[in-house]
Amino acid sequence: MQTGVLSNTFSALKSRNFRYFWFGQCISVMGTWIQRTAQTWLVYQMTKSAFLVGLLSACQFVPILAFTLVAGTLIDRFPKRAILLFTQWGFLILGAAMTIIVYFKIVQYWQILAIAIGMGILQSFDTPTRQSFVVELVGEKDLLNGISLNSSIFNLAKIAGPSLAGILMVKFGLS
Repeated sequence: MQTGVLSNTFSALKSRNFRYFWFGQCISVMGTWIQRTAQTWLVYQMTKSAFLVGLLSACQFVPILAFTLVAGTLIDRFPKRAILLFTQWGFLILGAAMTIIVYFKIVQYWQILAIAIGMGILQSFDTPTRQSFVVELVGEKDLLNGISLNSSIFNLAKIAGPSLAGILMVKFGLS
């Protein structure tokens, strides 16, 4: 009986492609929340301004509000795998840019805002694509389970990402 319950709880993970996707998204979404937390702390450290921290948050999330509806209609016209590869490469490039400017101590506030806007724009395409890609990976039979597991990644990352960011910032610092 227990095996059946456990098997039904994670039935979408029986799909090899969904497993790869799910584990990859665990890493990606966690990294996104780590970066957002570190960016916020860095801006506060640099400026000591609550207003500028709020402006950073606006730069991260306003593009999501502005573009997600448009993105949702566009993603149905293109292969979802290609869109996800594009957004993930974009996140990687922005993360690398952030790493480089912080490491070489050439970081400026406007650069952090530009990276935040870029992340917000990418996120506005990534999230609806990721959500609609689940059906292609698991099929109708395991769709509800796939959606649940996919949503659990985001919720877990919102808790674990900032926590891990705090540990990493204490251990390694920001600059």
